[in-house]
Amino acid sequence: MIRKEIIDYLAEKTNVKQKELIEKDVILHRLLFELLLNRKFDSEYAFKGGTCLMKCHLGYYRFSEDLDFTWLNTKILKNKSEKQIRKLLSIEINYLASLLEKISKKLNLDFKADKRNKKYFDFGGSNAYATFKLWDNNEFIKIQVNYREVLFYPVRKKTANTMIDKDIKKEFSLIFPEESEFLLKDINLYVYDLKEILVEKIRAILTRKGVKARDFIDVYMIGKDKKLKFEKFEFEIISKVENAMKFEKYRVNFKDKLESKPIISLGSEEYLLLRPIGEDFHEFLERMNKFIEKILKKLSETDKG
Repeated sequence: MIRKEIIDYLAEKTNVKQKELIEKDVILHRLLFELLLNRKFDSEYAFKGGTCLMKCHLGYYRFSEDLDFTWLNTKILKNKSEKQIRKLLSIEINYLASLLEKISKKLNLDFKADKRNKKYFDFGGSNAYATFKLWDNNEFIKIQVNYREVLFYPVRKKTANTMIDKDIKKEFSLIFPEESEFLLKDINLYVYDLKEILVEKIRAILTRKGVKARDFIDVYMIGKDKKLKFEKFEFEIISKVENAMKFEKYRVNFKDKLESKPIISLGSEEYLLLRPIGEDFHEFLERMNKFIEKILKKLSETDKG
């Protein structure tokens, strides 16, 4: 889908050796570009998660491998029965599936808008969240959407940046004029407030199956770059976790976290990093682990009550 010459050029200019990650990043940016051409998507979906953090808030300190969104038009669900809500969300999922199928055909990716096919879809919580899987040969790109998220902070329009630095943009546009149409053009979209991302990252730590070092790295980078202290968001974190625990999948994962404390190791995810972690990361982990223990204790007491 992406010409080898572009990947080689970017690898040389950025000194990034992981060409497969460069390629995925370019594909993710192209998908963002294509999605935002659709007026409905532009107005009703907010960008969030690790890719948003990197592209819209903190810059390229690591690679990310998927796209995460929250659907904003939840007011139409107000005063509806669960049956009516499931039907409305099914219609919304059909819309996005159809849009992604059209985009996939254009970009030579493999995706079919067939919700019964688990190759392309995963669902949870009575359509509360959906994962769309777009295949590029033997690997897939995940687009995850939460359709029933409660937000604490307003979303706002920001620009999603690429890994192409401003000092090579002119040269890139001359060498690759066709690709410049989407890689160098500003993509303005609704994005999560940084505080919302921080809260959801800690929710992910508490409710995700297993442990992903990237969640801890992201919380660390938010604190280091923007001076946001995670301890100040205890109420919001607990509220988000309690909301997630309405769904069995997250209740099971949370129970596992109660029974075994998360063990953090960069491990296989270290290859995603584009700059080294600070020497104070281990000190941060100690603070983080104490905070997680505190939250787990409070939530377990609430659950018993």
